[in-house]
Amino acid sequence: QKEAKQLNLKNYIDKMIIRTQQQAKYETYNKGHFALGFDSYTHFTSPIRRYPDYQIHRLIKQKLHWKLTGKLISLYKSKLEGIAKHCSEQEIKAQKLEWKVRDYFMVQYYKDKIWQEFEGMVSGMIQTGLFVALENTAEGFVQLIEDEKDLNEWEPDLEVLQFKNNKTWEIITVGQKVKVKLKSVDEDLLRLNFELVR
Repeated sequence: QKEAKQLNLKNYIDKMIIRTQQQAKYETYNKGHFALGFDSYTHFTSPIRRYPDYQIHRLIKQKLHWKLTGKLISLYKSKLEGIAKHCSEQEIKAQKLEWKVRDYFMVQYYKDKIWQEFEGMVSGMIQTGLFVALENTAEGFVQLIEDEKDLNEWEPDLEVLQFKNNKTWEIITVGQKVKVKLKSVDEDLLRLNFELVR
């Protein structure tokens, strides 16, 4: 059980590190690779997956087969910056769509599980409440503050990522294990709404 808790915490920390990293984008300027210490660097996966990968394949092939002429280089200089920008924008759109599809199926899976209890981990906070990630990676929201009365009870401190209960002195922090109950499912916002189980 201790190993499972450590694994969940590790998964959470990995997720937070990925969230804080800058969104990758395609550019025509070769910045090298900071971590590897290379002045020149490129990488690609399968050309089936992404047009930018196909473009890199094409350039390398043309270079290796002595087909990268001055005319072709001029053409690439005039076109590639726009292509890189377009590909970056499309990748962001695709990622957002992927998240939306994931959330849709998450909501469909949980909509018949109202009032069931789950173990989870606090994965984030905003001024009005906290996000809880379940062990299967589904995530929902616990609204702690809805009105002035709640504000007197719960005190958020987003600088240290915690909520303090002014009545019970309970402190909830990011990364903490909590038990939640599924209160409702919002099929429009594609969101699970939890409440804390005490």
